Amino acid sequence: MAKPDASPQIASAYAYAELGDGRAQHAALAEECALAISYNDLNQAVMMVSPHHLEDFAVGFSLGNGLISSIDDIYDIQLRGLGDSREARLEVSSRAFWAIKQ
Repeated sequence: MAKPDASPQIASAYAYAELGDGRAQHAALAEECALAISYNDLNQAVMMVSPHHLEDFAVGFSLGNGLISSIDDIYDIQLRGLGDSREARLEVSSRAFWAIKQ
């Protein structure tokens, strides 16, 4: 599995005012990016995620959605991209890939 990334950074902030209160307040926004996940070059999903621990997210997404039955079904994970768009390419077993295609 991948090495832990640095702690999440704040991407930007926005200003707002509570109802009945004219004072502007500021809140930080968490950093996020689009992550495309594919299995044996078959695109499966695109979602907005924190750009940290992407390999762990891809494994959890795969297991949690029943796309694979075991972590042993994953042979390789390649992460690509920078900035606002990233890609996780998973190579999975033939059995798991057949189930994904169904």
